[in-house]
Amino acid sequence: MVVSRHLLAELTDVLSRQRLRRYGPIEHAEAHVRRAMRAGVYVEIEGEPERVVPDDPKDDYLVALARASGADYLVSGDPHLVGSSLGEGTVPVLTPRQFSEMLESSEREESP
Repeated sequence: MVVSRHLLAELTDVLSRQRLRRYGPIEHAEAHVRRAMRAGVYVEIEGEPERVVPDDPKDDYLVALARASGADYLVSGDPHLVGSSLGEGTVPVLTPRQFSEMLESSEREESP
């Protein structure tokens, strides 16, 4: 998992929103952010990212982060990213469900 200061700040903001309290207390959200901070590989983007995400320039940094880190996949449920043509050299964008299914499939293949 690749993280950056910007990505962790966005994660903190989103998980702190009141409408998400129905899924669990703020302490659980804070714990998720702490786990991401410990488990993630830090990569920072220098300068302004290339403009590649149709209809949502705020997500350009995610593509830049994936490219800079050499990530195999960009996992997102954002419709601006999923199914979009994001240009040459961009990693595939998978939904969380697609990524989970891919991991489960590869685990089954590796099991004796």
